[in-house]
Amino acid sequence: MISYHFANKDDLVEQVIANFYADAAAFIVPKIASEQSARRKIAVLIEANLAYLAAHDVEVRAAVEIAANHRTATGKSLDQVRPEPAAGRAGLMALLAEGQQSGELRSFDTRSMAMAMRHAIDAAIPELERDPGFDTADYARELCTLFDLAIRAHDPATDAALEPDQVEAQPPTRPPTRPTKRRARTARTKEQ
Repeated sequence: MISYHFANKDDLVEQVIANFYADAAAFIVPKIASEQSARRKIAVLIEANLAYLAAHDVEVRAAVEIAANHRTATGKSLDQVRPEPAAGRAGLMALLAEGQQSGELRSFDTRSMAMAMRHAIDAAIPELERDPGFDTADYARELCTLFDLAIRAHDPATDAALEPDQVEAQPPTRPPTRPTKRRARTARTKEQ
């Protein structure tokens, strides 16, 4: 029966994962789209992801196991052959960049921040398995506070958070790179 609907095992696994992502996106994306500010969109993304994980913990764990352990006939992992879902890291990076361009979010590397956010959300998966009573709503509130403090723009004069109506649009900038040991030694040598 399965071979009638799918060309091979890779095709079957791909469809299982695609259905999982489609179901998650149908739950999460409309909630994000209903928000106006980047900070609220990010908070809702975190809350909705964790609400989905809590409501579908068995399916989530199954999808994680399949994705982590399946290899194609050529030995590649699903991450290597399957495009990232729109609500994944790339979508989060775009949302963060949009917030930076509007001036609502401070300047930071969007890839690093998106990775931190995604990994913090995904950390709830093994925690739910270890502790079925894990409070994902409380965890979501803490993550929302943590990341809001990390990303929001501040008024340099008062260090108060700027609300969306208080900011001017500005292009995102990359944070300055930290000097390497070699650059630091070169700078000290030049000073002497």
